Amino acid sequence: MDKKLKLAFFATMSSGKTTCINALLGTELLHSANEATTATITTISHADETYIFCYDENQFLLHQSSNFNFDSIKVLNAAQDISYIEIASKFEVNRNLVIVDTPGANNSRDLSHRNLSYKYLSNYDGYIVYVINASQPFINDDFVYIKHILSNINKDKIIFLVNKLDVLDSELESVEGFLANLREYFKSLGFDEPKFFLVSAYHALILKKIERREHLTGKERRVFLKLLGDKSDNEFLKHLNLPEDITLRIDETEFYDFLDNKSENLKKLYLNTGFPYFEEFIKQGLSKKI
Repeated sequence: MDKKLKLAFFATMSSGKTTCINALLGTELLHSANEATTATITTISHADETYIFCYDENQFLLHQSSNFNFDSIKVLNAAQDISYIEIASKFEVNRNLVIVDTPGANNSRDLSHRNLSYKYLSNYDGYIVYVINASQPFINDDFVYIKHILSNINKDKIIFLVNKLDVLDSELESVEGFLANLREYFKSLGFDEPKFFLVSAYHALILKKIERREHLTGKERRVFLKLLGDKSDNEFLKHLNLPEDITLRIDETEFYDFLDNKSENLKKLYLNTGFPYFEEFIKQGLSKKI
């Protein structure tokens, strides 16, 4: 049996954690919003057969089905008696990759979210992706949560995604200053050489939905048209010291071949999201360790 690479996503509320997972899957599977939306531990993996299992806090099976969709998962995630959900289908991810979505730990209105995440973390032995909101990168809730994670997980197994890169403006904010403050923040947490990526998961998801020819909302269409009109490079990504083997692989990769002469333009847009560098790190860096 092939070994599995477990990748659990942790974050405080409104970081865009679930959007990062959807972008990695290449489809809008899980509900996301600027509020606490994840209420269960949701495990997602690739399989030849489609299924969904739901369990209570004692791992007792409550529901199972051979099909699901965005709306049904949203309902099950909100059910008070469901604590754990397992989803499998032919997702466009590495067959050995297991993705885990966890509730935000700083929902003051529902401490059960934190308790569930803490309980899961206490028995977890895989890798962690901690998602930070780029517009609020140094809040105390993140500091406290990361410190708690470090009491359970070796820091070498933690990768940071600094998400919502699209809200930063390199014309108004010093790129070098932002990255220097970010590295100092990681150092205060005990990470002298942190593994981190700057991403816009929302933009990456929109571009992947276009690639899959999925329906875009009115807002997503407007965002896409704005992206098409922006010909500039991402200044923040230029200042990251990304591994050479990853950047080389990215340069050789062709995206959106079905769009013919437009593919190169969309490839540049996708590179500007920062997301392909994170994906390549998973493929080349982590997958070799299982």
